[in-house]
Amino acid sequence: MNDTPAVRICESCGHDITNRPANHTLCLDCWRDMHPPAVEYEMRKVAAWNVDGSGTNKLYRKSWIRFWEEQTGLRRNKCSYQGCSRRGEHGGHLWLKGLGVAIAPICRRCNHPHNTARWQGGGSFLAAGSAVVHMRMTRTMITAPRKIAVRLCESCRHDISDRPANHTLCLDCWRGMHSPRHLQDFFDAVGHAPAPAKKNRAG
Repeated sequence: MNDTPAVRICESCGHDITNRPANHTLCLDCWRDMHPPAVEYEMRKVAAWNVDGSGTNKLYRKSWIRFWEEQTGLRRNKCSYQGCSRRGEHGGHLWLKGLGVAIAPICRRCNHPHNTARWQGGGSFLAAGSAVVHMRMTRTMITAPRKIAVRLCESCRHDISDRPANHTLCLDCWRGMHSPRHLQDFFDAVGHAPAPAKKNRAG
C-alpha cells in the first residue's frame, strides 16, 4: 500500500502546494499577485508599454486573455494599444505610466518582444476606454533588463527621441556647443585661436 500523500499543484504556476492548507488552491506568491485583481476602465489615454520580464509569468492551464475575460466579464475584441486595429488575442502585461502593471488584450504584433514601438519610450499609449486588470509586479519583472526605445543626448544623456533622427544632441547642448563662449574654451584648449585676417597695406 502506498502511503505517499498526493501532491497538490498551484492552479496558477503549477508549483507544489502540498504543504499549504487543504482548502488553498494557490501558492502564496500567486495568491498575492492575483487576489483580488482590480478591474478598471481607463477613460483617458495613458502612456503604456510592454512589461519586461513578463514572459515567465504564466497561468496554469489558462491563458492571460482568458483570465482577462473572466475578470472583466468582457470578450476580447480590438487591441488595446491606441492606433492599432488588429484583434486583441493575447493578454498582454502592460506598464501604464503612473498606474503600474495591468493585463489588457493586445494583438500578436504588439505583444512581440522585438517590437520596439511597444518598448518603454516607444511613444505608445493605451487607448482611452480600455478595460484592464491591475496586477502586482513579479520578481522577474522587477529584475529584468530594461528594453528602452529612446535616443539619448550624447552630452547630457537626456531623452531626444522626439528630435530628428540625425540629431545626436538635445537643443540646449547644441546651443551650448555653438555659443561664442564654448568656441573660446575650445581655442583655449588647443592653444591658439584662428589667425586674424591680414590687412593689405598700401605702398
